[in-house]
Amino acid sequence: MVVRPPNFDADKRYPLLVLLHGGPQTMWSNAWGYRWNPQVFSAAGYVSLMINRPRSTGYRPEINRRNHQRLGRQSLRRRDEGIDATVAKYKYVDGSKIAAAGGSYGGYMATGSQLTPAASRPSSAMPGIYDQAAMYATGRTLFAEHDMQGTPWTAQENYKKWSPSTLRRRVGQIQKRRR
Repeated sequence: MVVRPPNFDADKRYPLLVLLHGGPQTMWSNAWGYRWNPQVFSAAGYVSLMINRPRSTGYRPEINRRNHQRLGRQSLRRRDEGIDATVAKYKYVDGSKIAAAGGSYGGYMATGSQLTPAASRPSSAMPGIYDQAAMYATGRTLFAEHDMQGTPWTAQENYKKWSPSTLRRRVGQIQKRRR
């Protein structure tokens, strides 16, 4: 979904703000929300883009099950495909001015995407997951055990593999080797 700024001018170019929903077992819908309101972001002069990526609740359950162990990989790829398609389709979107914002799983995606060696787009993570094992301590253990295939002590490698905090250290090691 795309929300344009008020007083939209098709001859003008606008920065793109990609909103990353939480969950991932939620979805963007044609609704108003107090927390993530694309109209408010667009009123500040952005074109707001909301992509329902894999594992969003709008997909059939079998699609969600198939993508369940892929966490950020599928989501980031679909996000980037959506951005590219939006920039190509709408000439009023300035492809050189793209940012993202997300909370919870959307914050996890925002943080994780900035910690990859190829990171190039600014992101803002609001209550996002930075360390999967620490997230387990919040009491929201059902999704953690499902997504990580166990607890932090029975599936330690999965918790490390899918934590932006661990990815940050790996990126630092990659950058040192390149120098």
